[in-house]
Amino acid sequence: DSNDDLVICTQFYDYIDVGSEVYTSAGDVDIMVAKFNKDNGTVIWAKQFGAEGGDWARSLVVNSNNEVIVTGAAQNTVDFGGIVISGGNSNRYAVIFCLDENGNVQWADNIDHIAGASRGHAVTVDQDNNIYSLGYFISDFDIGGFSGEQYDGFNNYILKHDVNGTCEWVKPIISTFIWPSYKININSEANFYINGNGITDSLMIEG
Repeated sequence: DSNDDLVICTQFYDYIDVGSEVYTSAGDVDIMVAKFNKDNGTVIWAKQFGAEGGDWARSLVVNSNNEVIVTGAAQNTVDFGGIVISGGNSNRYAVIFCLDENGNVQWADNIDHIAGASRGHAVTVDQDNNIYSLGYFISDFDIGGFSGEQYDGFNNYILKHDVNGTCEWVKPIISTFIWPSYKININSEANFYINGNGITDSLMIEG
């Protein structure tokens, strides 16, 4: 963050020891986000999120307000600091949530789908603290009134949220076979750079 303190996200089975505290998983896998002092590595705060299913954290970014934005996946119904979300079926669904500099949840959002699954893999911010997240989906989905339609194979998406967590648009990235993406960056001219791996015969970015 702006104080050079370290913020990390991960997921854990069974239990995890963060500083002097031991956190026990609520189910299969839980999310952990923690902040450490730059000088001595002591834990400033640690936050656990999860329920009876498998919940993952894949990427985070810290904006200029020292807010921490995390993306990953959740399963079933999960309480993110009083904000309860669900993906519409028993499969994992992509999530994105924001913590303030003290670790308090500011907002949370998720991709909703009737079947299939989705994952959040990467997140970044622009100079105005707008948020752009990258992931993949294998079914039709809806988020914030915007939707994406499944084609063959793994299909990727880019989501834009404003600093308050309102979803402003979604851009599906359609491939004919397998092309999951894992990293996203944005430059000062608002150009995106993404990378991933896989096999595809064609690629289409909608919109």
